[in-house]
Amino acid sequence: MQRAADSTPDHRIGQVVGHYRLMQMVGEGGMGTVYEAVREDIGSRAAIKILHRELALNPEMATRFFNEARATNIVHHPAIVRVFDYGTTPDGTVYLAMEFLQGESLRSRLHREEKLTESMAIAVGRQIASGLATAHASQVIHRDLKPENIFLVPDSEAPSGERVKILDFGIAKLADANKGSFHTGTNMLLGTPIYMSPEQCRGAKNVGDRSDVYALGVMLFEMLSGRPPFLTEMPGEYIALHIFQPPPRLRDFASMVDDRLDQLVLSMLTKDPKHRPPMQDVAQRLKVLGNLQSDQFGRGALERTSGPMSPLNSQHPPKAEDPTELLPQAQDSSWQQMSFLPGRGAASASAIKPIPVAITRKSGDSLQKSPHANRFLTPQRRAQLVAVLFVLIAICLGVLITLLLVGN
Repeated sequence: MQRAADSTPDHRIGQVVGHYRLMQMVGEGGMGTVYEAVREDIGSRAAIKILHRELALNPEMATRFFNEARATNIVHHPAIVRVFDYGTTPDGTVYLAMEFLQGESLRSRLHREEKLTESMAIAVGRQIASGLATAHASQVIHRDLKPENIFLVPDSEAPSGERVKILDFGIAKLADANKGSFHTGTNMLLGTPIYMSPEQCRGAKNVGDRSDVYALGVMLFEMLSGRPPFLTEMPGEYIALHIFQPPPRLRDFASMVDDRLDQLVLSMLTKDPKHRPPMQDVAQRLKVLGNLQSDQFGRGALERTSGPMSPLNSQHPPKAEDPTELLPQAQDSSWQQMSFLPGRGAASASAIKPIPVAITRKSGDSLQKSPHANRFLTPQRRAQLVAVLFVLIAICLGVLITLLLVGN
């Protein structure tokens, strides 16, 4: 949250913290204040995050603050903000030094534009999911995903023109490889009520990686519709809604959203974490949706299918991925076999047999749906049919010539 402008001078401006001189305050949140700073000997800039003094006196809060440095150095991904130094000054100032970012938070963007276009929401969501999939593979769970902790940095090399940076791993849950346990394993409620998963609302002890999936589902809902799935004025009511109230359908508030994106968001908001897709599958599904949407702009409108989406349903191969976006290989492709019940909720392939739907090409660039995937006429099948046709014609000509010769 940005601090309101006032006439009180900031006594920290001009001070040296670690190797950096503080130049100006750029933001303030519940745990600390962020300054733009410069390392004068080599001229490099950094963002210095200073823990509020009253919190720095609490050893548990200081440890949680330093968790951010540890978490971001365990995970190596371009969507995760880099923290390269931390420490405590002689006067008791607890600080982190991280890369300085120029851009704006997702919250600021939503305040200005209310919601994002579908293509931009998919691009932002995919980068978030890709970064968090890498974090989850390293046993790091963010636990406080929200638009304030997502920063959008202009980047001409990124397909969408912007690079996502995930901030504030201060309450991240870190696996202890030696003991097989987790840090921050208390029953405290940690997080932001609007984006907290049902299991997080019940207490932090049993929160796993699917809690981040739920929070990203809330954010995708908000990016696409202009509002989160649940709205209330009391934090306690948010907790009750997340635990007991079935989520609304995204298309009830954003009617033009692709059916497959609507189904993905609904599956991410499932109450039972075991029934939510893992983050690497979310990233893969958003990647496929983004590629299909890019193809639409290139060849005309693509009719929506009612069945589950699969990359094999498109004759157009996926576009080359930005090599800097490192996505762990999905361990299973069960999402390709997922069927969704009418109304709310999702069912696995063992519960409902999906109806195969394929996309077939007709003349020109138009596309139509075929209800029978096994009758899908591929270019190879067409070539085989043409070859068979030529053989039949040759046989018929041979028989005709033989009959003419015999008759003569």
